[in-house]
Amino acid sequence: MMKNTEILDATKDCIAIQGIDRPDYQLNGSALESTNQVPGWLVSAKNELINNRETIALPTETVYGLAANAKDSTAVDKIFKAKNRPADNPLIVHISSLKMLKQLYTTQELEEFGLQEYGVPKKYLPLIKRFWPGPLTILVPKPASIPLNVLGNNIKNSTLAVRMPDNNITRLIIEYSGVPIAAPSANSSGKPSPTSAIHVYNDLLGKTPVIIDGGKCGFGLESTVVDGISGEDFVLLRPGGITAEQITDVLVDGKKLCVYGKGYSDKNAELHPTTPGMKYKHYSPLAQVILFVPESERYDNHKIYTKIASEINGHGKGNFGVVRILNDTNRVYDNAWFQNTVSRKLNIHNIKVCDQVDLSNVAILPDTFSSDHDQMFICNITSMKSFAINLFGLLRLMDDLKVALVFVIGVEESNEGLAIMNRLKKASCKQYPI
Repeated sequence: MMKNTEILDATKDCIAIQGIDRPDYQLNGSALESTNQVPGWLVSAKNELINNRETIALPTETVYGLAANAKDSTAVDKIFKAKNRPADNPLIVHISSLKMLKQLYTTQELEEFGLQEYGVPKKYLPLIKRFWPGPLTILVPKPASIPLNVLGNNIKNSTLAVRMPDNNITRLIIEYSGVPIAAPSANSSGKPSPTSAIHVYNDLLGKTPVIIDGGKCGFGLESTVVDGISGEDFVLLRPGGITAEQITDVLVDGKKLCVYGKGYSDKNAELHPTTPGMKYKHYSPLAQVILFVPESERYDNHKIYTKIASEINGHGKGNFGVVRILNDTNRVYDNAWFQNTVSRKLNIHNIKVCDQVDLSNVAILPDTFSSDHDQMFICNITSMKSFAINLFGLLRLMDDLKVALVFVIGVEESNEGLAIMNRLKKASCKQYPI
C-alpha cells in the first residue's frame, strides 16, 4: 500500500529540548528540560514511530536513515519492505544515551554479560569516550528485548550493532520517542546512500510517511563498525567516519586493531553477517562504475586513458563521467591534456568540468549539463574529505545526467581513503589496477 510521504523541515525550528550535548546526558540519559513549544516535526516523528508503528526517514551525521522502533518487530519489518532489503542483512540500533542502551538488558543479562556499570563491555570505554556521539558502531552482547529481524534473522548471531549518532535532530527524536531506533540508510537497497532529504524522497516516495529534513549530512559515509567482543583484539568490520588510525590511537592495554579484508577474514561472518555492508553489493548507481585502484603513489596517466578509451569505444554512444582528486600533491593528469585527448581521439567535444565540487548545490548541476549523447562530465575533487562527503551524491548525479559509464580514479586506502575505496569497490562493476 502506497503511503503519503511528507517532508518536514527540522532545520528552521528552534530545538525545544535543551541539554542533549551535555556529557552527563550522553552517559546517564538525565532528564532534559522541555519547553511547551515542541516543534511539529518532533511530535510527528514520535507519533509515527510509536502510535502508528511506522518508519520515518531522518538525518544523521553520516547518511539519512530509515528508522523504526528497534523493539517492535512489526515496525522493523516495514524497514525491510520499504527498502526491499534482504531479510538476512542486519540493522544498526541507534541510542540517545548509554542509559538507554543499558535499559535494553534485564538485570540477569547485565550480570551475565558483565555490563552492570556502563551497559557496554569495559574494553569499549576508550572508544566511546572519544568517539560517541559520532560515526562509530560497536558490537555488544545481544539483549533479548531486540527482535530477531534486527539481527538479520540469524539465530546464531549473539551480538547487536549499536551506536550513538552525532546529530541533535535524531537524538532528540530517539529521546522524545523513548525508544532506540533501528535505522539503515534510507535508500532503495543497493543504491547509493542518501545524504540529503531529496535523495530519500526520490527513492522512498510512497514507502514511508515522513521524511525529516535536517539538511545535508556532514560525513557522507556510513559509520565505522568495530567488533571488540568476539576476540581478544578489535576488528574493524566496516570502515567509515572514524578511521582505523584514529581507533588505533586510543586503544589501551596492548589491544590491536585488525581490519577486515586487510589480512583478516571470516567466511562465516560473510555468510551470516553481524553488521551491514559485509555480504551484499551496495552503493551502485544505474551507471556502470569503473574503478581505477592505485597500486603506488604515482599513477600511469596513459594507462588510465587507454582503459577509459577502450571502455568508451566498446560501449558506443552515450554520456560518460570521470571522478578524480586533483590537488598539489597527487595530480592524476592535467585537465587540458585529458580534455584535449578525449576530444581528439574519442570525438567527444562537449566536455563539462566541475572543479572544487561542492554538492550542496547538486540539485542545480544537471540543469547546466545537457542529457544528449556523446558528452563527458569531469568532476575534480580537491580533498579526501570532500570526496567522502560528496561520493554518494556524485554517483546519484551521474544518474541524473544519464551517464552510462562513470570512471573513478581511486585513492590510497589509508585514513579516509579506506572507507572511500570500500564503498567504491562495492559499487563498481569493473576494477583496474593503476
